[in-house]
Amino acid sequence: MTIKEFYDSIETMVGDSRVGPLEAVAKLFSPISIKTLQNFQDAWDMEKPFEEFVKAQNKKIQTCIFLEISVAGEIVREASNLPKLSWDTILCIP
Repeated sequence: MTIKEFYDSIETMVGDSRVGPLEAVAKLFSPISIKTLQNFQDAWDMEKPFEEFVKAQNKKIQTCIFLEISVAGEIVREASNLPKLSWDTILCIP
């Protein structure tokens, strides 16, 4: 699965079908994206339904992917000694 395929299908992934791809993409993220997702999760209102969390988390993950692939993301990744990402990057799904 490529990053583009994951990006386009994340909203349709449910339950266990999300776990492997999410782990794979998280391993590729820069520290900034990881921290962004941690902050999002920490700030989430646990009183809201889990389905709302998943939907909002999916949007945040898509935003992080988009930024990681952008020119600005390329600079951040280079500064973090990480390889460039593209829409064609293959996810190593466990």
